[in-house]
Amino acid sequence: MPVETQKQSAIIEELTLRPTDVSTIRLGISFAFTPGQSIAVTFPGDPKKRFYSISSSPTEGKFVEITLKAETGSAFVKTINSLKKGDTLEVEGPFASSLALPDPLTQTVAFIAAGTGVTPFRSMIKNLIDHKASTEFYLLHSVSKQYDLLFEGDFRDWAGQNPHFHYIPTITRDFDNNWKHETGRIGEALIRKHVPEHPCTYLLCGPNHFVNDMEKLLKDNLKIASDRIRREKW
Repeated sequence: MPVETQKQSAIIEELTLRPTDVSTIRLGISFAFTPGQSIAVTFPGDPKKRFYSISSSPTEGKFVEITLKAETGSAFVKTINSLKKGDTLEVEGPFASSLALPDPLTQTVAFIAAGTGVTPFRSMIKNLIDHKASTEFYLLHSVSKQYDLLFEGDFRDWAGQNPHFHYIPTITRDFDNNWKHETGRIGEALIRKHVPEHPCTYLLCGPNHFVNDMEKLLKDNLKIASDRIRREKW
């Protein structure tokens, strides 16, 4: 049965500021969640209820982490920067997601993300690793700048330790001479190069235009059936 959403006050256990106005907040919570789900958060002095995918896995402890990005110079950035460990935020959740993995998981999974769309995939990938999933799973992550590769350290470590997980980051615009990995947008050639042709479920997450383009490419060029594509976009 679906888990009912709950409202509670959650204490900030950790707060990590990242480059380009991206922050990760760890909140102590008492409700259960599954990878791919989201929560709604109300920040002090901000009347808007904001929804965020959970980036932590339930295997990591009794907390949720959210990773959020706010525009430079905005009032919301000032709100985030004023937060500190021990502060309390109002939280509601968890909310269901269209990105749920097949159950049981019997075939390859390809996670395809742009920018902060990788957030729910961190939760799902960590959960697969901790539960020793025997299927192959791939993460293709596209960003414009090298320092936009969220969770790069985690993904590289996990790919190095788990033979079933394959991490393929690609940068479209700003990278230095030391970058020896993929460049450019995610397209047919990149997918064919890294993701096997045998049956695969594709999970897409990112801005509207990215997800729409990826879905069209998968259907038209790679002839992937609609029931093997799951998406979340904004």
